[in-house]
Amino acid sequence: MNRLTSVRSKSMWLASVFMVVFLLFGWMATGLAQENIVDINALTQAFRDVKRARVVVRQTYEEADKVSLPFYEYAEKILNYAGLSVVEEDATTYDATISIEAKGIPGSASYGGTMGSLHWTKATVEGKISFSAGDKTFRWDFSYAEGPYGTIHSSFPTPNDAPFQAAFNRGFIPAFFKAIAKVLGMPPLISALKDEDGDVRRAAVEALGEFKDPRAVEPLISALKDEDWHVRSAAIKALEEIDPKWRETEEAKRKVPEFISALKDKDGNVRSGAARALGELKDPRAVEPLISALKDENGSVRSAAVWVLGELKDPRAVEPLISALKDENWSVRRAAAVALGELKDPRAVETLISALKDEFGSVREAAAVALGELKDSRAVEILISALKDEFGSVRRAAAGALNKITGEDFGEDEAKWRDWLGEE
Repeated sequence: MNRLTSVRSKSMWLASVFMVVFLLFGWMATGLAQENIVDINALTQAFRDVKRARVVVRQTYEEADKVSLPFYEYAEKILNYAGLSVVEEDATTYDATISIEAKGIPGSASYGGTMGSLHWTKATVEGKISFSAGDKTFRWDFSYAEGPYGTIHSSFPTPNDAPFQAAFNRGFIPAFFKAIAKVLGMPPLISALKDEDGDVRRAAVEALGEFKDPRAVEPLISALKDEDWHVRSAAIKALEEIDPKWRETEEAKRKVPEFISALKDKDGNVRSGAARALGELKDPRAVEPLISALKDENGSVRSAAVWVLGELKDPRAVEPLISALKDENWSVRRAAAVALGELKDPRAVETLISALKDEFGSVREAAAVALGELKDSRAVEILISALKDEFGSVRRAAAGALNKITGEDFGEDEAKWRDWLGEE
């Protein structure tokens, strides 16, 4: 055997030994890690006997010496929904311990303009939540960064002014709900859907969506009329995650009368949410009640009803929507123009032509787009006039509408359109 062969042989032998040792230690490490992973079913069983939970909070903040977030208060609120009474960390009588270790980190960014300077517009809140009962412990990590904001309208002069509360709301609260669901199941989440705090309701909705339990469909459909649009939006997303065909379920059909009744709720936000919920459910039973809602005293309710009627595309709504083009609220008029474009009914042409002279640019833009959908030649001349509108979005909408109606494409060049019109 020559020297080179001998060296190769020895190298191969060492590599083999190293691989065996590596695999052995890897297997041992995996085994140790597995021993540290709690049996969540065993912990859940242990928590069934828990009546009183001790909450221990440790929170620290880099560079921010005046910040204290309400970890204890929100943990107590959420644990109460689980049927547990909460005691502070120095209590001597308790059945389980929930420990929260959190750290806050502020961040800054430079801004120009009237607010020009360094502002503390970023905050990260991170940590872990531990549930312990008997000899069983379960840990759930959380982390959320808020900001930095692209634009600001008030000062964030010191690290104490960083948006820690917003990071807490979007980081800790959802994490605590998800941890609770792992240990105690869905009931606490469903109960929390009636909490007075919108951030709590939103976090409960998001957690329900993540666990994808069909039993959550009905309470989530009810959340579609929540007064907070963040909650309603989260509920739609959660329902899609649980069952993309949730609109076709018996639960959804049963809820339609409930939402129709909610169109007369004393709270305008609830009425608006109910209107949008009916748009999601797309049930023809909602058309007449939504038409009635076009007379609501609240402009946001009327606007929501208009949008939904456009989505439902029911011909019964055409005349009421034409009337809505003259609403005192510009957002209702804009929504009506969009809705009439969706319905494509020629009865709307004359009123949409008039809307091209609306005082609000967004209404003029929506009317131009709608006229393009209707493709009625009666609108051509006034659309050409709209090509000199002060707002570029209106000019672009008018040019697009002209293209759809005539098949010609002269862009926003009014002179070329007028030459073309003179040749006809």
